[in-house]
Amino acid sequence: MIAWNLLPRYKVLFHTSGKTYRQSTLLGIDRWIRAGGVMFAFGEPVWQVVESGAQTTTSPWLARPNEHLNNLLKTKALGEARVFGLTNGLIFVVDAKNMPDYLAKIVGVLSVVTSERANAFRLRGFKAQNDGTFETVFPDGRMTFNSATHETTFHPSA
Repeated sequence: MIAWNLLPRYKVLFHTSGKTYRQSTLLGIDRWIRAGGVMFAFGEPVWQVVESGAQTTTSPWLARPNEHLNNLLKTKALGEARVFGLTNGLIFVVDAKNMPDYLAKIVGVLSVVTSERANAFRLRGFKAQNDGTFETVFPDGRMTFNSATHETTFHPSA
């Protein structure tokens, strides 16, 4: 998605797995966040660069905590998420035990942040459901993630 320059079509990127990336991918994510993208990271983003094999921290991404949003999340008992600003974008670092826990925390964070900054975080197409499934609607179909089975299914539009 990033190598094909499709990321600018999206407002939010959910990092769910992977620790090794091409340098061009990391640079693409960096540019996108700085331009106003919002990334949710599953734990602290410490990744390895394919070309060099070197471990890279994304510490420049985490240099500016967003105190207002961090305080808001703490008051709502969502202290496992930390928010950082990067030029025009935001990075949410969500500490979680496993994928279902991560997704549940994202839903909690989104509910708090969207109520606080509705215009900035209008996320059409993402819906957490009471049955433990999470659905994302894309122009060409919808993707469903089942938190119990960890199964992801894509349903193309008719």
